[in-house]
Amino acid sequence: MRFRTTTEGQAFSEDLARILQSRGWLVNQNIFPAGWLPDLSAIFDSRILLFISLEFGQQFLHSRTVDKLARAQGDMESFWPGRSILVLLSNMPISPRVQSALSSSGIDFYDLARFSNIEQIIDAIESVSGILPNSNISLSGQADAALKSGNFDDAIRLYDKVIRERREILGADHPRTLEAIYRIAAIKSKIGDRSGAIATYSDLIVGQQISLGEDHPDTLTSRSNLAALLHDMGRLEEAEFEARNVLEARLRVLGPDHPDTLTSRNNLAALLHDMGRLEEAEFEARHVLEASIRVLGPDHPDTLTSRNSLTVLLRDMGRLEEAEFEARNVLEARLRVLGPDHPDTLTSRNNLAALLYDVGRFEEAEWEFRSVLEARRRLFSEGHPSLIASRQNHEMVLQALNSSRGSE
Repeated sequence: MRFRTTTEGQAFSEDLARILQSRGWLVNQNIFPAGWLPDLSAIFDSRILLFISLEFGQQFLHSRTVDKLARAQGDMESFWPGRSILVLLSNMPISPRVQSALSSSGIDFYDLARFSNIEQIIDAIESVSGILPNSNISLSGQADAALKSGNFDDAIRLYDKVIRERREILGADHPRTLEAIYRIAAIKSKIGDRSGAIATYSDLIVGQQISLGEDHPDTLTSRSNLAALLHDMGRLEEAEFEARNVLEARLRVLGPDHPDTLTSRNNLAALLHDMGRLEEAEFEARHVLEASIRVLGPDHPDTLTSRNSLTVLLRDMGRLEEAEFEARNVLEARLRVLGPDHPDTLTSRNNLAALLYDVGRFEEAEWEFRSVLEARRRLFSEGHPSLIASRQNHEMVLQALNSSRGSE
């Protein structure tokens, strides 16, 4: 569609509003973001807010327009409780630099030259907005519903359709397209299709690096998830490469004490532990623990989890006195903060019992294993894996205790 005069553009805007209204949209409801008045605003079903900016002319679209719309989009997301969408409709030529800025901003850009009539434009907007023709149920909403109900095959099939539509309308590297790809990667990981998840995350990361940038939180989250999958698959060197890159980026962007940075450091410590590089793992684990104590406090659950991880590491390094010291600190804190029957408390008690067993202090170990077993009998029904494990641990320590007494 082309417009030679301002009058033609104004007529187009009026026709656009009329057709939207005929499809159930409430048009021009006097809702607008701070610092910008959209050419058209509309609400669908009290949950989807749509702002449309119209830019007509022969000159190249200016980057200031993109900056203005990006600020407006941020304001929309801050005040509208439902879904908010900002659409730029334009017949102006656009440079690669401005096109890249549009893609990374998340603004839905539609080149009017691609459409022959207004109905096609509205079909495209409603498709991306999540409204199916003659239906209040969005395609992405159907995919979300399938995911929530556990119909993972249907969810993947529907998200594939969402991706195809968004690639055609918005482009392959648009944030909305990448969001749907992320959903498929997460589903594949959830159902145990690790190879499929790794392939999907790898493709996703390429798009995120192009559209969002290498240091964007979404890019780093995807790389962190990829590292975890590679770790689970035993591809440890590849996992380390991803984990270190994520940690370095988060250290640079977020700082050493940010929770996401600490998570990355903790993940790297666990990976190094599994690779047998225990001294390097200890270096990372102690950084995490010190920062957690400083930022969160000594009794915060994340701090205690870090201390528990250090306990296991020290035990594997043969530094049993240090491991016992950490194990008792964790147990005492969890007893105080969480209570005796909390799962984390029981895990700590079980870890201490295992440590005491390893050093031959069987009577102390028996008391701790028995305490865990009694608590899990109260909490779980017969056949629960945790209860079975506790029973086996208690039987093991009783045998060791009887053997040691018989040899005296």
